[in-house]
Amino acid sequence: ESAHPGPDARSLAAGEAVEAFVAGMPKEAQLLFLISGGASSLVEALVPGVGLAALQRLNFDALASGDGIEAVNARRRALSRLKGGGLAAIAGPRRALALMISDVPGNDPAIIGSGLLHAARPRRGVQVPQVPYRIVADVRQACRAASACAEMRGYCARVARSSFGGAADVLGRRFARAAG
Repeated sequence: ESAHPGPDARSLAAGEAVEAFVAGMPKEAQLLFLISGGASSLVEALVPGVGLAALQRLNFDALASGDGIEAVNARRRALSRLKGGGLAAIAGPRRALALMISDVPGNDPAIIGSGLLHAARPRRGVQVPQVPYRIVADVRQACRAASACAEMRGYCARVARSSFGGAADVLGRRFARAAG
């Protein structure tokens, strides 16, 4: 178990366990990663000199800022040994595949879970290996399934044609006006 939406000591323990497990795999091992949205909080290994309190403060401030997930995850990557391709760097040359459940617009693997296996840009001057991936589910699929389920129960449902982002309270008011 770990913590979401804000990381806690369990998130650090999970991150240390993942880091040790991947690093300890034989070089000829084939790795299968299952990554979903929420991984940014669920698994973490901090850079030296950063503690849990700083991580929690950063996450709280980032989530309260109303910034998009790209900006929030950029802040998270700055404190992490795993994010921004850090886990891919630990996996090194081992053969790997990532199956991903995306909760971000555009399904960018560098944004899902703060890019555990994909760097948005070179990591601290070092090119990070990009792990092959497949998106197995995403927000659009979840919306269509929820809409179909609602319609089966007699509700009128519609799925937005475009993605949206921002502060939940602002979006909630917007959706309420649209439904009214």
